[in-house]
Amino acid sequence: MPRQGARGLGRIARATRRAAVLAVVGGALAAAPAATADPPPPGSDWHETYITEADGTTLHADVLRPKGLAADAKTPVILSIGPYFNHSGQTGPTGPAEDTPYTPAGDAGPSARFFDFVNGAKLMDRGYTYVMVDLRGFGGSSGCLDWVGPGEQADVKTAVEWAAGQPWSTGRSACTASPTTA
Repeated sequence: MPRQGARGLGRIARATRRAAVLAVVGGALAAAPAATADPPPPGSDWHETYITEADGTTLHADVLRPKGLAADAKTPVILSIGPYFNHSGQTGPTGPAEDTPYTPAGDAGPSARFFDFVNGAKLMDRGYTYVMVDLRGFGGSSGCLDWVGPGEQADVKTAVEWAAGQPWSTGRSACTASPTTA
């Protein structure tokens, strides 16, 4: 066996320390609890769905309905369409902002981005369905961002028509606006 000099032993010691550090960090990451999504707002039932557009783009939507309603019970719809609903990009890596959760990899759940609106306006108590649709290229939607272009215009038109045509919709709807969708 060749004789190891001081340099060779130093390299072995550094490699051993690196391996030990990686094992400790890897073990800590593996033991970390999974992130969980917040529950739907009080008085609501949540489900998510996808809306397919004529060009093949799929739009992700979170649907909040008054708790306990029959699946075909008709309600008016308030629709929000924008880039702000995706579950992983709504806050930031440093933690919650505006009382929203940061769950980049966890259980599915509705976006909490506008729970203040849902709760403050008592939408569920008043019998509204609230639908949050991710624009193309955001959240769970496919496609590429198209600010104010024909793609985004198609997103809004398709989402409004989809909401009005659901078996649980009265056909009456209103859209909330943000600077990107006004």
